[in-house]
Amino acid sequence: MEITSYQRGTVAVVAVSGELDTMTADALRARIIGTGASELVLDLSQVTFIDSAGIRLLIATFVTRSVRPGRLAIAGMSEQVEHVLTVLGMSARLPVHGSIESAISAVGAETFAG
Repeated sequence: MEITSYQRGTVAVVAVSGELDTMTADALRARIIGTGASELVLDLSQVTFIDSAGIRLLIATFVTRSVRPGRLAIAGMSEQVEHVLTVLGMSARLPVHGSIESAISAVGAETFAG
């Protein structure tokens, strides 16, 4: 798995490529925490495989940002990730956007409107 991250205003964008699984989920969790940002976009367009550890991380990240100040958006899910989340009934529950730009706009709307 490869992780890259950058800032767009107050929004942290974290892009993941490769497998998001038991062996790699902790590295992504550490990168998410390391951004220190309350507004987060996860770009999953290059994820080739996701298992229960990856799904658990997505849900935990969403829940954390729901109960504390901050927001999460998922941008560009790969077909594999979309299929798994759809089968589990999670794709409709997570804030998924078709592009990074629309995800950034969604989580940063209050910031940029301000």
